[in-house]
Amino acid sequence: MKPNGVQAANGDLHVTTTVGGRAFHNLRYANGSWSGANVSDPGGTITDTAEAGASNGDMHVLTVAGGQMSHNLRYANGSWSGAQLADGTGAISKVAAATTPNGDLHVLTLVQGKVFHNIRYANGSWNGAQLADGNGAISKVAAATTPNGDLHVLTLVQGKVFHNIRYANGSWNGAQLADGNGAVTDLAAAGVFNGDVHVLTVVAGCSTTRGTRTVRGPGRRWPTARSDQQGRGRHRPER
Repeated sequence: MKPNGVQAANGDLHVTTTVGGRAFHNLRYANGSWSGANVSDPGGTITDTAEAGASNGDMHVLTVAGGQMSHNLRYANGSWSGAQLADGTGAISKVAAATTPNGDLHVLTLVQGKVFHNIRYANGSWNGAQLADGNGAISKVAAATTPNGDLHVLTLVQGKVFHNIRYANGSWNGAQLADGNGAVTDLAAAGVFNGDVHVLTVVAGCSTTRGTRTVRGPGRRWPTARSDQQGRGRHRPER
């Protein structure tokens, strides 16, 4: 399973990997040294993970096992809260997560091709999962937040990437085609301080490609995706 990583406010990089159904946590310090991988969840049946960092230095780890999602918290002091069941649906296949500046954790879960949205508020309470995209054919989901509190949701449907926004006021923009390539097999997303959202896609038989979208106003477009390997994997997102 691919690793998940998130950068902490102090510049450290947290990496979660899954081996034999167990989750491992590794830390690359800002000075370039590594802590070494240590078991963070010995469950044994974990099939998917997601990470999200908080401004206070805490790190949220979401795990999927047996179709259920659990939440674990690594505090800034290095201690762990321990995994706690957060969604016992029983049919969850994928999870994505991102935090907003106010400390809320947004969690996206994929259930039978549909995306559900949940919030763990900064006070530790949960909103409860609500249907966010009932497409029914979604195979992947990624999440990113921007400094204004908006949540960006990227979904993969039959090789095409769709982009949705949950605004800070709780309303949704609705999913719009962002990359009509048709051959995308995986995706990831991250928000940056100026409001841009970076989306990385994997196209079968090609190298990873990159697209960015400025989100600081209406009418913004997705620029041409650029390959990470010159001459390979180049494609143009849908405008």
